[in-house]
Amino acid sequence: MKTVNFNTLVGKNISEAKIILKGYKIKKLQPAEYVCFLKSYCFGLIKTRLYLYCTDNKIQDYYIITY
Repeated sequence: MKTVNFNTLVGKNISEAKIILKGYKIKKLQPAEYVCFLKSYCFGLIKTRLYLYCTDNKIQDYYIITY
């Protein structure tokens, strides 16, 4: 897993975020919410998720959940 400074994502659009988070799967949950699966383990259990909140196609905020 590569190291990414997530503060650099704020203010960028989703296409730029996909370039920065290259290699990670980004899915759209709602019109203004995206999720990126940062770490998963065997049997498909997802342990770390990055949520991105967007307005006007720009990332305004993010948070990380670890299970």
